[in-house]
Amino acid sequence: MSSSTRVLLLDAEADRSRALGDRLRENGYTVFRESSGATGVSVVLTESPDIVLLSGQPSDMSILDFAYRMKSAGDLEDIPILFLGDPTITGAEIAASIDDVVPEPFTDGELMQRLSVARRLKTMQDELRQREATMRRYGVRTGLPEIGQIDTAGAKILIVGSDNPDTVAAAAMLRNDANLTVVPGCEQAVESIMNGRVELVIVGIDGDGAACLDLCRVIRDNPRFFHLPLLIIAPPDAFEDPAAPIASGASDVLPSPLRAGELKIRVATLIRQERLRDRVLSIYREASQLTGNDNLTGLYSHGFLHDHLSHLIAKAETRHKTLSVGFFDVTGMATVNARYGYSAGDALLGQLGTIIGRLVRSEDLPARHGGQEFCVILPDTPMEAANVMIQRVAGVVAFTDFALHGVNEAVCVHLHTGSAELAPGDGVETLIGRARGAAKGVRAAA
Repeated sequence: MSSSTRVLLLDAEADRSRALGDRLRENGYTVFRESSGATGVSVVLTESPDIVLLSGQPSDMSILDFAYRMKSAGDLEDIPILFLGDPTITGAEIAASIDDVVPEPFTDGELMQRLSVARRLKTMQDELRQREATMRRYGVRTGLPEIGQIDTAGAKILIVGSDNPDTVAAAAMLRNDANLTVVPGCEQAVESIMNGRVELVIVGIDGDGAACLDLCRVIRDNPRFFHLPLLIIAPPDAFEDPAAPIASGASDVLPSPLRAGELKIRVATLIRQERLRDRVLSIYREASQLTGNDNLTGLYSHGFLHDHLSHLIAKAETRHKTLSVGFFDVTGMATVNARYGYSAGDALLGQLGTIIGRLVRSEDLPARHGGQEFCVILPDTPMEAANVMIQRVAGVVAFTDFALHGVNEAVCVHLHTGSAELAPGDGVETLIGRARGAAKGVRAAA
C-alpha cells in the first residue's frame, strides 16, 4: 500500500508552478497545484496534503495571510509550510508561520532533502497524537505539545572546526541564539559529545572531507547518539559523491559560503526535531509503568502493539498512507540461557530492549512481541526504508558488547530481521506475520 508524499504547490505564476510540479512528480511526489490562497486552504481541508510548498505568493493574499488562515482552519496546524525564496524572510513573524525556507537557487536534491525533513516532522507529530490516544485507552494521560510550541532558543550546539572560515562564520551568526561549544577537530568533537549534552553538531569541511564522514559514522555507530542531528557546511565540490554525507549519517548539508537566514532556519528545524524527539521519549518514560508495557524490556507490550497497530492500519487505509512493520528475532538465546542461566538471558533481553528503544526513530513504536522477539511499527514508511532502518539497528547491536552481571566475558548478539508493508486486506496478525516470517526465513505464501 505504498503512497507518495502529497504536496500542495501554491504559486500565482503558472509557468513556474507547472515546472516545479513536474520536477516533484518526477521524484515521486503527488502534487496539487493552486494559484489562490483561498482555494489552497480548501484543498488542504479536502485532500489533507503532507506538505504545503509556497513557490511564490498566492494571487489573492500575502504569504503570511495564507499561513495564518491555513493554520487556523480545522486541524491543519501540523501540516508543514515550506517557502521557496529569499532566506532573508526569516523574521519572528515568518518563523512563527513558516516551517522552513529553501533559498534560491536550489538543486532538486536540496529541495527533496528539505521536503523529507518536513515530512518526518509531520509524521512524528501524527504518531505522537495517535500514541497518546492509545495511552489514554490504557488510562495514561500526557501533555501533547504542538511542533510550533517547541521553543528552539538556547540550543546546545557543538561547532567542529575552530579555524574553518565556515564554522567561524556559523559561530558568529548563532552566538546570540544558542549555547555554543567550539572545538578544533573531530577527535575533540567525539570527546565533547561523550562528555556533555549536545543537541546539534555543526561541522565545517577541511581538505577532502574524509574526517567529517568518519565523524558521522562514529556518531551513528553509538546507540546513545544514533539520532543526534549533524549539519555539514561544505563547498559544492567537497565530496566526490554528493550523496556521501547523508549516506554516512549527516542530517543535512549546507553549501558554503553561508547565508545567515538559511543557517538559522536549518538549525531551528533540526533543534525542533531533536526536542520533539525528547518530548516523545519523555512521554514514553511517563508511561513506563502503564499496564501496556513489557516488564522485562521496558518496551511496549504485545497487547499495546496490537491495539496501536490496529488503529494505525485503519488510519493508513483511510488516508492512503504507507505503513510497515519490522521484526527482530534474537539468535542464540537458548545458548545464552544454557551457558549463563535464565536470569542472564532475561538481563540480556532487557538490555536489548533498551538499545532497540533508543535506536528506532521517535515516530516508530518498539514492542516486545514475545520470548526473544521484538517488533517495531514504522508509520508512513515504505518497506524499502523500513529495511534500511531495521538493518541499521541490527548492525549497531551486532557491534555492541553486552556486559551481564556474573558473566566474565562480553556477550555478542545478532538479530535476524524481517519487514512487511501494509497491503490491501491486511490486519494486525497478517502484517506482523509476514514480517515475522521474513525474520525467520519463512517464505510468504503466493
